[in-house]
Amino acid sequence: MENMKLRWITLVVLAITFLIPNFAYAETPSRFQFEWVNGTVTGGEVIIKNGVTYIETEDIFINAGFQSNWDSAHTRLQLKGQKDQLAFRMGSKFAIMNGKIVPIGGSPFTKNKRTYIPARFLVKVLGGKELKWSNTGKVLHAAGLRDSMTVSQIYGGLYYSVDNDSGTLYVTDAKGSKRKLATLEKTLYDFANFDFQVTSKGLLIITIYVNHGEPHLHYQLFTVIIKNGGVIRQSYAHYFNRYSPNVKQYDNHLILTDGKKLRVLEDGTGAVIETIDLVKLGGEDDDYFIEGMDDDSLLFRANQKGILKLYNRTTGEVVPLYKQLLDEKRQEYAETNETPYFGDNLVFIKREGQTLYFRNDSNFEREDTIYEYKLP
Repeated sequence: MENMKLRWITLVVLAITFLIPNFAYAETPSRFQFEWVNGTVTGGEVIIKNGVTYIETEDIFINAGFQSNWDSAHTRLQLKGQKDQLAFRMGSKFAIMNGKIVPIGGSPFTKNKRTYIPARFLVKVLGGKELKWSNTGKVLHAAGLRDSMTVSQIYGGLYYSVDNDSGTLYVTDAKGSKRKLATLEKTLYDFANFDFQVTSKGLLIITIYVNHGEPHLHYQLFTVIIKNGGVIRQSYAHYFNRYSPNVKQYDNHLILTDGKKLRVLEDGTGAVIETIDLVKLGGEDDDYFIEGMDDDSLLFRANQKGILKLYNRTTGEVVPLYKQLLDEKRQEYAETNETPYFGDNLVFIKREGQTLYFRNDSNFEREDTIYEYKLP
């Protein structure tokens, strides 16, 4: 009798084992709700397999601005965005991100013509944060996701972003309220870099720098000056092959250039104090870099010719500095060299009293000499 009872218990246990799937492979359906910095919300199905949380990704890819392409066997998915490029192979625990093999914490799969990728990896790629479940455990939340076409930067508690296609600069506050800050009036042709500077009187200078083309010889430079949350001045300059950061301030003044003209602005108000015609001053129809400025002097360089010149704002004299500082051999190099660009390699270091100090950053020789030029 006891043997018969034990046999029945064994059969019941076996039956339950076959009827209930192994928990490690169970799929637990839930939902996700992701918030993007551009104000949109994306939702979809969540599946948990082998302890890994996967989310369906088609709407995520669309909102992120990724172009997606499958191979003929529909086993390899390639994504191309403005900033990142990714490739997933179904069933593989690794992906290729910007040319590097990276672990993704799970194995992507497809179900009902939908693609599922580990949530934690995807949220990280898109710059999101706070990936967590709701109190009920049925909704997976994340915030701060960024699309691949909008370049952004956080500064002073505000979120600044620029749409590459329209050239529109936005700002989003801590409450998620987004507004248009400025129209840059140009398409941004590649990934942008932000730089922020605050003046002594509280103006904010935002510089947006883009290096584009093949082999990345074009430079777009957008400058926006903000007072009390609003734009009061802005400029755009384009340079080719050679690039040198423009000086933005001296004493209590701001410097704004479009490469052709230079505007000296009053700090605090942004009022234009003086406008200098760089083309007329330099004698060449070119775009100019501003490499130093003071009340009595201006250091500027034509993009294509590449010769650093000093404009004495007191006497009105324009001096090509290489003729004053370099020996005959190096002068000849400055006048005839074409690689990697024309002109000299003089770099302004500092000013002490009436003396300006320079070094010569040659591409072909190491030179430790410090050159001095004394203003009259």
